[in-house]
Amino acid sequence: MAMDKNKELKKILEEKLKEVPNNERIYIDKEILEELLFETVVLDEETNMIIKCPNWSGDFLSKIDLSELTFEDVAWSNLEFMRSFLEEEYKYYDDPKYDILFVRLRDAVEKYHNRKLNYSNTNATIDFKKSAEYKIYEEVEIDNVDFSGTNLSNFDINCKYMLSDLKLTNTGFPIKKILKGKNLYSGVNLISIDISNTDLSSIELNGRDMLDISENFELSLGCNLSNTGVKIIYQKYKDQLHKKERECLGEMIKLGLLDGCYVDDHLISSKEELKIKRDKEKVKILKKDKKIEKLFNDIDRQLKY
Repeated sequence: MAMDKNKELKKILEEKLKEVPNNERIYIDKEILEELLFETVVLDEETNMIIKCPNWSGDFLSKIDLSELTFEDVAWSNLEFMRSFLEEEYKYYDDPKYDILFVRLRDAVEKYHNRKLNYSNTNATIDFKKSAEYKIYEEVEIDNVDFSGTNLSNFDINCKYMLSDLKLTNTGFPIKKILKGKNLYSGVNLISIDISNTDLSSIELNGRDMLDISENFELSLGCNLSNTGVKIIYQKYKDQLHKKERECLGEMIKLGLLDGCYVDDHLISSKEELKIKRDKEKVKILKKDKKIEKLFNDIDRQLKY
């Protein structure tokens, strides 16, 4: 399928998909669908090293049946680490084919390193161990993808992975197992992950592990933990953190990323909840004035009728 034709077809499809009712999905031939969703970059013909770069996504994907796709060789990262890994791996190889490989990979990095993907509410079944990253350097690396509402409950935590800038709400992603240390690898990095509204009330997080960015960490500044009920043990580890790292916690609270969580048994209220509390306190104080109390009583009486 020619690139220009491809572009036009995508535009037409996006318009047509607006007519499809929510919770319904249309079927598109698997080969055509793969051509629409990915650009295939052949890095090395001899070893069949290929990467499929996602280049078409959005809310409309929830209206397309993705259940037949294997997502094999799909690159879920921005390709920066892949490039540095392969450059290091082949730096002593004196073979023109590697020059071609790096040119193709550099072109792909330039084209896709800032991309953002929306795979929310799809019926995709993705085995990330079939991804291009895992095949090339045995690590699952995913960044800048909204997966909210897509089932990721089969995510295999027993491998090395780096996840950043993901929306994982209502995905069944096994975050509890990770936070309880059920995975086999210690180098687990989750950066700027949105797992809000996931029940983590049984989880206690070590404040040092969470905020010390010099160590291998499980959660870092930017993770949205709002309404998870997670418990953060902070005071006990406060002195082991640098000033900037201690300030991180305050920033997360200001940004609302810890609303509904506990820090040292103290429940973090949202700005909205705090405003309601303040307004109630103001009303209590005002009601102590007899004239104002009469005014409130008059208003309450009128509201009843």
